[in-house]
Amino acid sequence: MKEVYDAHTIAFLTKISKRLAEEYIDIQAHSTIIPSRKNELDTLLIKTVNPI
Repeated sequence: MKEVYDAHTIAFLTKISKRLAEEYIDIQAHSTIIPSRKNELDTLLIKTVNPI
């Protein structure tokens, strides 16, 4: 489940500037995540969505 938010919403929710949110979006769009970090984030997401 991947939700898409615009830069303004991300900036508001994370309390950063809209320009910085746009930079992060650009970085995310043009980079690949290493498998070990992806597994770590997936595990964290599962724990967050389905707390024990």
